[in-house]
Amino acid sequence: TESYNVIQHALKDFITDKARRNADAPLRLDEDTTAFLTNLMSLEYEIAAATKATTAGGFPTGLTTTLTGTDQWSDLVNSDPIEDIQTAISAVVKNCGAYPTRMVMGQGAWDVAVRHPALLDFVKRESVRLVTPNDVRSFFNLEWVGVGSATKNTAAEGATESMSYVWGDDVVVYVGSNNPGLKTLQLGVTFRVAQPG
Repeated sequence: TESYNVIQHALKDFITDKARRNADAPLRLDEDTTAFLTNLMSLEYEIAAATKATTAGGFPTGLTTTLTGTDQWSDLVNSDPIEDIQTAISAVVKNCGAYPTRMVMGQGAWDVAVRHPALLDFVKRESVRLVTPNDVRSFFNLEWVGVGSATKNTAAEGATESMSYVWGDDVVVYVGSNNPGLKTLQLGVTFRVAQPG
């Protein structure tokens, strides 16, 4: 059995007495500050998850692919996202013996996928509208498909902001569960320590 450790992370902010005295009635400084810090913690968690899930060295050979040239989905004529995702699904099944249940597409990949003729043709058979994550979920028989649209500032502190998508144009197909356990097959489980009280 592998061992696990829990690393505590925290952020803090201060509300000065002056700010508290000058806060108008609809402002809730404590709640706003808590929400702000919680969002920052969530973003850090998502950045760590995206980095872990999209770093090729973290997976066995054959479980990652980088599309190049006309295979990139931005080539709307020659690329085939349906074949690429089906290949990823087959690789997961072959290497871990379970059908993947989830997929997350970076906003960059999603922006191209929603206008790709292969996916639009599928949706046209259903109705006349834009492709949704639910269409992709249904097409590939997955439990969940999400679009990673979180952004981060990649500029050095004090430099002009340079915003980019956390998930970039990556697509991750994986086995996941809402009920993680030590003997269940899944990617990216995070254990959290309950606070006393």
